[in-house]
Amino acid sequence: MTTGYAGGILFAKRGANMDIGIIGAGVHGSAVALVFSMMKEINRITLCDNNSDVLTRVKQKINSEKITTYVLNADDTASMVQAFCGCEVIIDMLPPNLAPAVMKVAIIIKSHYINSAFEQPFWSELVNDRPLHFNAEFININKTAILGCGNSPGLVNVFVRKYCDAFDTIETIQIVGLSISGETNEDCPWVQNWSPEQSLRDYFTKPCILTNGRFSFLETFSNREIIDIGCFGKREVSLHSHEEVYSLPRNIRKGIRNCEFKYQFNDFLEKLSRLGFTPDNNIIIDGVEISPFTVLVGMIPLPVESYLREKSAPPTDDYVTKIFISGIKDKKRLSVCVTLPPLSEFMHDILKYRMSNIEVALPIAVATKLMLSGLRYGIVFPEEIEPSVFISTLSEFVKYHEDVQFTEEER
Repeated sequence: MTTGYAGGILFAKRGANMDIGIIGAGVHGSAVALVFSMMKEINRITLCDNNSDVLTRVKQKINSEKITTYVLNADDTASMVQAFCGCEVIIDMLPPNLAPAVMKVAIIIKSHYINSAFEQPFWSELVNDRPLHFNAEFININKTAILGCGNSPGLVNVFVRKYCDAFDTIETIQIVGLSISGETNEDCPWVQNWSPEQSLRDYFTKPCILTNGRFSFLETFSNREIIDIGCFGKREVSLHSHEEVYSLPRNIRKGIRNCEFKYQFNDFLEKLSRLGFTPDNNIIIDGVEISPFTVLVGMIPLPVESYLREKSAPPTDDYVTKIFISGIKDKKRLSVCVTLPPLSEFMHDILKYRMSNIEVALPIAVATKLMLSGLRYGIVFPEEIEPSVFISTLSEFVKYHEDVQFTEEER
């Protein structure tokens, strides 16, 4: 039963006493487990990972009777089916290349599905405007699968859609991600508060851009420019491989001609890329084939350790997203610049510990509540959810707000 229709998405009364499954207990999954353990609608949380030590420590840290843990691998379909049986949604916090395997399990047990990132086969299907993998299967079981609904992609997409709705036609969407303090500390020349492997893959994968209505792939670390972020000064950014460029043009439409994602330029990683520390490069040493990329990833500490060792709330996360949209409204040229501050800035009174990835966990929680209320069946992207409904549900957790500047001129 539904109660209304908004932007292609149906909403019904929110459910209660839900059993959910989470696969991946790293820095993303542990944050998601913490947030869901605080939700009265959730009855049981099945938390799965292939690292028994991390599972045990995460459960102890969160200290919730709702959480049950299972040790399993993502390639073990039978074990996943057994662990998640009875769950109404599977929250997939594994690297995006594993998403198809987990989605198949959701289809088998007839549950909803959500993740924070996606890649192939969906990238190619979006760029070429082809039917999406698993869309028909989820429709057939009357379930929803939301792809890429963390912070970026995710919350960013919702705000892009919110401001794109103000335009008649759209010329350009540019998204820029910035870490104010950079990605380094006194102990390491490069640090991440989420999956180091996936972050490196994003840096080292040729970025997709939309230019004059055509998709193309450019060199990594290219199209560098300086972005002014106000009181924080100026930062150099470059093109970066990210999901938004693939999904936004297809789902928002409105004649979008140009779309790109940029992230702050990292000189250290650019040098590693030129040295050959990329996923597609293997070398032979003494007759043995070695992947420099795998060696590099193996030398970086697991980010989840930072959460597990927290004794008090660390400084607020400093990740900021800037969104630039330009187009035509009422025959006038309109431009908008939206600045999204870190969600964690608004969370200190709610969480005992800030958590390294509350930025990802909260949008996942919001989208899951909406999905369990009755979203459209099949594959759904964050920008397809009515922004006012998403932001209203987010306000149940935190009073979040963005900074906006409009510029209007005669065409």
